[in-house]
Amino acid sequence: MKIDKYLYISIIIISLYSCGPTSEELSAEERYTLDTIFNKKQQYYRLEADSICKSIQDTYYTKCVDSIKKQYKEEINALMGVQRQTE
Repeated sequence: MKIDKYLYISIIIISLYSCGPTSEELSAEERYTLDTIFNKKQQYYRLEADSICKSIQDTYYTKCVDSIKKQYKEEINALMGVQRQTE
């Protein structure tokens, strides 16, 4: 039982010491690698975003046109109904 307790404590201590201080800043090599990856993928992501925006824009445009047509038809039907009653 005592051996298990000491084993757990030693594992915790070793794991804490094995973790070195972490640097939040990237090294020059890491920055260069990330910049290279970003520049290579930038065109792809731009095209993908444009495609998504275009499909969303088309969907909203269609919904707006349908809504305007529906409203316009309702107004025409209302006017035609008023004219038929007065004749």
